[in-house]
Amino acid sequence: MHTLHPRFGQRRYQPIHVLLAGAGGNGSKVAIGLRHLSAALEALNGPHHRLQVTIADGDIIQHHNLARQAFYPSDIGQNKATVIANRINLSNGTTWRAYPQHLTSETVASLRPDIIIACVDNRAARHAIHEGAEQAHSVKYTLDLGNTSTSGQAILGVPKHAHDRRTGPRLPTAPELHPELVDTSMPEDDTPSCSTLESLEKQDLFVNDTLANHALNLLWQLFRYGQISHHGVYVDTRTSLSTPLPIDPKAWQRMKRRNRSSSPRNT
Repeated sequence: MHTLHPRFGQRRYQPIHVLLAGAGGNGSKVAIGLRHLSAALEALNGPHHRLQVTIADGDIIQHHNLARQAFYPSDIGQNKATVIANRINLSNGTTWRAYPQHLTSETVASLRPDIIIACVDNRAARHAIHEGAEQAHSVKYTLDLGNTSTSGQAILGVPKHAHDRRTGPRLPTAPELHPELVDTSMPEDDTPSCSTLESLEKQDLFVNDTLANHALNLLWQLFRYGQISHHGVYVDTRTSLSTPLPIDPKAWQRMKRRNRSSSPRNT
């Protein structure tokens, strides 16, 4: 089992600062779910448990984004982070912030989040985000989402500097279990999707929704009940199968050995 970091139990007057890195297929769906999570935590535990979210993305909304991402035709041409933050704020009276640029490790550290949720689609961006998480001592958890066309993973981890023995064994981060996710020497799949059809050929319609729901449920279980028995999940939308990632140091070691010699995983 992993127990919620004691820092969150000590908070009285400050919300939980979440940095959502990426507002595309996974990120836009996660952003909407975070609003529901924030409302639930505030209702259960008071205003000091609500979420204050910064959404970061430098990309502009294009027509082919509309099928899989949480955008509408009137959003085309606008920044993804700005649109999502404004929409949630106007609908819910929140004060979430948009950071309409791509993140670097320095900006991640300067934003001083408590939790980082990485929803990026390339190794360079993921490397910068996790490097920033190691530099920012405010960060207690990272939650990393990545997917291929029909499968994906969501992994909750604890940066080395944030480990507290009272919480149980330190949860390894996604790059520790899958080093290829941040290996910038490997080629990226930068082929642009110029149409909705091309976008759907690259990723199934509901793979992002499925992965986002699993990731959000990890956070809900941890903050609602104070502990979790697994810290990640692997999903396959073709077979409708999901496999939890156990909190098991021996399993982690086996995964690390296997993945060092395996073929490139998804981003």
